[in-house]
Order: sequence, then structure tokens, then C-alpha cells
Amino acid sequence: MLRILVICGLMKTWKWIMISVAGLAVVGGGAGWVAIQSLLKNGLSREAVVQQMEAQWNCRVELEDLKAEVFSSPARLVLTNMNIGPRDAEVAKPLAQRVPMPQGTGFVHVDSAVLEVDLPALMQKKVHVQSLGVTGAYVRDDVSVEGVSGLAQIFLPPPLAAPPSAAAVNAPAKPAASESPGSAGETKTGEPVAIVPQPEAGSDLSLRIEEILLEGVVLHFRNRQAKTVNDVNKLRLRISDVDVQQSNLAAHNTAKIELSGQVVSTGRARVGEVIKDVPVANFAFSSSGVVQPYEVDTRLLNPSATLSVKLDKGSVFGGTSTLGEAAAKDKTFEQMKKNFGIDVTDVVLGGPLQEEAVIDVTLKSSRVEFSKDTRFSFPDYVVTLRQGSWLNAEQDTHESHLLLVPSEVVAKRIVEGVKTKTGDGLADMALGIFNDGNGMLAFDIVSTGRLSRPKFALGGKAGQIEQMFKGLGGGLLKGLLGQ
Repeated sequence: MLRILVICGLMKTWKWIMISVAGLAVVGGGAGWVAIQSLLKNGLSREAVVQQMEAQWNCRVELEDLKAEVFSSPARLVLTNMNIGPRDAEVAKPLAQRVPMPQGTGFVHVDSAVLEVDLPALMQKKVHVQSLGVTGAYVRDDVSVEGVSGLAQIFLPPPLAAPPSAAAVNAPAKPAASESPGSAGETKTGEPVAIVPQPEAGSDLSLRIEEILLEGVVLHFRNRQAKTVNDVNKLRLRISDVDVQQSNLAAHNTAKIELSGQVVSTGRARVGEVIKDVPVANFAFSSSGVVQPYEVDTRLLNPSATLSVKLDKGSVFGGTSTLGEAAAKDKTFEQMKKNFGIDVTDVVLGGPLQEEAVIDVTLKSSRVEFSKDTRFSFPDYVVTLRQGSWLNAEQDTHESHLLLVPSEVVAKRIVEGVKTKTGDGLADMALGIFNDGNGMLAFDIVSTGRLSRPKFALGGKAGQIEQMFKGLGGGLLKGLLGQ
């Protein structure tokens, strides 16, 4: 598929970046919290922390070492070499008797997490984290052809919903991987994930975090349903000013976020006669914004956010094929050339951004809405995504309002082709309709329906007479933007 909307489609990655880095943050903070609970109730040990994490989540945990400096100010907790993977029968055994987690089956790995907390505040059931530093972190996800996220599976409650206790933790558990599609334990990629342990009934957990810093994080997402692979390298996350109060999430449920990294994306596309893996995107980004970590109604971790994302000049989206190569056996462009004298088969789809792009979005669950006009400048055309456009990549639906302005070279070729075949009169009429008001050839387009197979229609005044110019407008625009 041709991907002028690839940038929109890649916004799906932002949610999983947020879910994963939030998960990483609370793996240290959440593990620290259950460790603190263990300290207050049962005494602190590596075994107790693993036991409580496995009682909270549908997972298996490996933890090489845990060190605590309880009486320092602030109190300090260090977790070393933690792996979190799918729950299996080993959770019923003591740690010393477990076989190692099979290589490549874990979803989260952390070399080291250092947590510093205010112990006096903790005694009042107020979690005040002065700092959380995570290094050597790796997160992966594998989404099945049915759309089930392996990463989300491990952060569900355990199969037997019971209070955290030795009996519940040591009970034999059915591996999550064995559940069939549509079973009770299945979580689609768009559903909220209960990553942070929920407070006990009647509790009023207050959470204040001054700073969480993750550096050098690697994320790997494979989506077998969408046939894409997204890798995020050199990820840096800083979360600050976290204010969460479980009994009053409406007023206390915010955090500031700074996020940057490098994304490399590949997918399946037709190039000529062959469908093969092709580079979809390779770009550096930096972003900042405000996040609401929890859903107020469900009290589950399902971040919503207002973000401003900057894409550097030179960021690459597509650019590996021309319109003619991607069209393959489609006769649209051959007919355009024959009927209208327009030859756009050598137009390159996408390519490196010719200028910096700034994207302002709001993200809630799996829906992304663009808060202002966003301009993407490619070598052969410029696309402006209009304010109010939205997409839900996980439900494969969207509504995008776009303005496409061909480059001067492409526009000249279109105009000359029309004049050659239809004469100056019809050409002038067409130019009067497809005009941005400043004398530039421009097309208003509305893209709706499935994000993976969008339907394009002319917008603006051209949309009112779309049928008259279906061959010129619809065919050309479908070619430039669609399949």
C-alpha cells in the first residue's frame, strides 16, 4: 500500500511507546511499591517482591538481586536484572527451584532500577518518590494475527483473581499463551492495561513523583496483524511532577513528560509485481506534554495525553517507490496519460521531510486527534493535515482532511498535460477549481474508512463537482494518495 498517511498510521506507535515506558517506570515504582508493602507487612526480600508482583500481574518475574537501605534518607531500593515474561507453571515453585525463563520469551528486561522514596511519608500511605532511574531497559511486544498483544497479557490480573497471598501465588496457573483467541484472558491492543498494582479496598493511595528518568531504552514491536515491525532506539523518557491520588483522580491525575528517540519502521507493500518488506519510516523525534496516567472511571493505567511532537528535517517516510511502481497493474495512470496527457508515474511517494514538522495531538486510549494544521513537506508534494483530523489505528478507522499541493515541477507537468489534451478552456476551469487561492495547484481531500485501506474523495469546492472531474481529480488524487 502506498503510504501518504503513514505518519498518521504510525501514531499507533505513540500509544505503545507511552504504555511501555509507563510500564517501565512503574516496573521500578510498582515493584518498589510491592516491596514497600512487603517491608511493612512481611519483611523485605527478593522472594517476597517476586511473589507479590506475580500475585498482582499475569506474569512470571525473575529478579537477580534486591538491595534496600531502609534507614537512609531518602530510603533507597535497588533492583538488579529483572525479567518479566508470560506466566507459566514455574510460578508455583520457590525461586530456588525454578528453571530459568526460556530465552527470548520475556517482554520486559531491566538491568537496574534505583528507587528513592520518602519513608516518613510512606508510613502515612503517601508515596513520595524523589527519583527513579532505570538503565539497560528493553521492552518488546508481539501482536498476534488476531490483534492480541503479548505485552498487555502479562499485565492483566492473574488467572485466579484472589488477594495477594502465598496460596494464590503458588496455585498452578494456566499459561497466558495457551488461551485461545476470544478467551476471557485475551487483551486486544486497544484495551487498557492494569500495570500498576491496584490499592486495597478502602485505601487512599497518594503518589507524588519528582522525577523518573529512563535513558537508552530499546522498544521492539512486531504486529503480525498489520504486518509491521517498529523499533524505537535511544529512547529517553523524563517524567516529572507526577500527582496521583486514587480517591480523587479527577483532581490529582497528571504528569509532565519529555520523550525522544529514533524510530525505524518496516511493513509489507507492493513494489511493482512483488509484495515485500519495505522501509516505511526512519525518523528522530522529540516530544513533550502532559499525561493523565489513569482512567478516572476504571482506575486502570491507560494513559491519555496532550503532546507536541517534533520531527526533524530529513526524517524519512516512504520514498522507496514511485507512483508507477506501486500502481503495478492498475490502469488508472495509463488512462490518465491517454485521456488527459498527465504522466505522474515517476512521482516519488514520500521521502525525506524537506522541513521540520511539528505535530500537536491529543491521545486518549487508541484515538489520536490532531489539534492544529500539520504540514509535511516531501520532495514531490506537500501535504497539510487539517486540525480536527483523527484516527484510531487499533480499530483501523480514521477521518482525515488534507490539502495536497504538488511541487512546482509536478504541478507544471499536470497543467501542461491537461492543456495538451483538453485545451486551455477546460484547463483554466480545472485550475480555477483546484486552486489554493494563491495561484498554486492544490487538492482538498477527505480520507475516511479503514486506515489500512482509505477511501478518498475530493473536498472543498471541487467536491461539489467531483463526478465531472472524476477522471482528472479522483484518479490523480487516488494515485497520489492511495493505493
